[in-house]
Amino acid sequence: MDESRLPASQPPQPFGGVTAKAFEPPAPTTAGAATRLDRPPPAIPWWPAPAPSNPWLLTGAVAISVLAAATLLEWPGAQWPALALCSLLLIRFCCPRPAPRTLADQRWRALLSGIALALLGTLAVRDSGPLMLIVIMAFLALLAVALTPSGRAVAVLAAPLLGAVAWCRGLIWLPVVPRTRWRLPAQTGPALRGTGLAAVLFVVVGALLVSADQAFAGLAQALLPEIDLDGLPIRVVLAGLSFTVICAVTFGVASPPGVFGPSRFRQRPAAEWVLPVGALVAVLGVFLVVQAAVLFDAYPSELVHGDLTPAARAREGFGQLVCVSIIVAGTLAWAAARVASHPPVGSGGQPGTKDAQPTTRGDQPGTKDAQPGTKDAQPGTKDAQPGTEGARPGTQGAQPGTESAQPETKDAQRSPAARLAARDRRVLIVGGGLLLLELEILVASALRRMYLYEETFGWTRLRVEVAAFEIWLALVVLVAAGLWLAGRGPMVPRVGAATAGVALCALALIGPDAIVARGSVDRFHATGKIDTWYLRSLSADAVPSLDSLPASYRACALANSRDYSTPWYAVNLSRLRADAVLKARPAADDACPPGT
Repeated sequence: MDESRLPASQPPQPFGGVTAKAFEPPAPTTAGAATRLDRPPPAIPWWPAPAPSNPWLLTGAVAISVLAAATLLEWPGAQWPALALCSLLLIRFCCPRPAPRTLADQRWRALLSGIALALLGTLAVRDSGPLMLIVIMAFLALLAVALTPSGRAVAVLAAPLLGAVAWCRGLIWLPVVPRTRWRLPAQTGPALRGTGLAAVLFVVVGALLVSADQAFAGLAQALLPEIDLDGLPIRVVLAGLSFTVICAVTFGVASPPGVFGPSRFRQRPAAEWVLPVGALVAVLGVFLVVQAAVLFDAYPSELVHGDLTPAARAREGFGQLVCVSIIVAGTLAWAAARVASHPPVGSGGQPGTKDAQPTTRGDQPGTKDAQPGTKDAQPGTKDAQPGTEGARPGTQGAQPGTESAQPETKDAQRSPAARLAARDRRVLIVGGGLLLLELEILVASALRRMYLYEETFGWTRLRVEVAAFEIWLALVVLVAAGLWLAGRGPMVPRVGAATAGVALCALALIGPDAIVARGSVDRFHATGKIDTWYLRSLSADAVPSLDSLPASYRACALANSRDYSTPWYAVNLSRLRADAVLKARPAADDACPPGT
């Protein structure tokens, strides 16, 4: 074969079409070039590992963990939101190449993170121990939801579990910094030496001055955290927990999990959800009729089992009504997920379009008005008749399938699937609307039972929190129904999480202990009855309200009050107010009045 005749784009192919270049060894990599070792293979297929960590992130995480070990052993206060804010700022500015997210996801992440931070900020306002535990757990759960890129309900519910996975993976990922990334500026060495010398001089000179003057010693004791060797093990544990939380959040920001993609709606048969919704509508309807008959003394007394007072009856049924409310709300959400949240308009069943097929006036293929070669026979023209403007009597270029040619209704223009979806949506609006109305009445009935119970026995922390949960449930169901009717059904899970955070933040700011103390004092002034033994277990939130009791009752209610003075970094508004009240009027050691 003459090689000179080959085209220039096809050089000679020796060895059966394989060039000699294929046998050349690969070019050696340089010392600074990136290799595959810089990015380890993903351990989980649906959750790839992010880019390697960097020294600044690792150093900042260690520094925040040391501060947590030094301050978190005190009673929760302003140090918790301050450390959380520092951690979020560190992740914001030092996270290695955060994974790209859509604008809507970024807004949701910012909103949920802000609500979580505001929720943790209530630790600097209120002092209730059980509420603080709920707030910390809700803060971690909201952060997990914020880091989940999917807004599906299953993703929101599984967010804490994914946070636990990120906790483990982040602890392995963040501390491992490649050697090539430890590139410090030229002035780093002198700066480190100067910092070490300054620290030594600060400690030595400060210790000498503390021992030389009592006033300066008092100032140093107030400003610096007290470190004792007895609490060293628990401080090490606190530092480790803080470091792992930072690792988990950073890992979730740098590499969000991809296990939950965008939701793909699929219309479900109506019998799958109509029967459960209808059953709940029927049984709740009968229950509410019975409740109305009992309320107006129209219910036969022989059908009432037992002889209970209204307060005992309220106590007996409140928990069951709360469980029924949760079941009904979950059933409504489950049924709404199986019906399109927008009306499917159009012959092709596509939402948001008037006609599923892009028909135009005067360009229907196959009609005699759209013959090629005639004048104005181009698609989209006003008339497709040859040479005339109104060749069709009574119409202006009326083509088959247009609005003026066939007086078809919208239902006749839809496909069978679109008509079926529209019918299911109307059925759910009617049945779900009835169930939603019954749910609101059921919540009102549960709250009325709680009111009757409180009138007899008074408030407790648990009763206040459960009543607040019932109110939130009634409101969030209404919001979810409005979003579904507006075609915003996919937003419901994240909106539910955000409203839960806002509701818990409002409850924490109001203070369950303050509500209990205020209600107990008002009930005492009205009836002369008070449970001082329970009031002793309340936190500093209750001290201002209990201060208005008579001297003997006040001394008994505040008998277990502790010293509420705290360091400056653990400042708390309720403890400051309680400390001022007790310093102005110390609690006496009088015996409790009989019957309290």
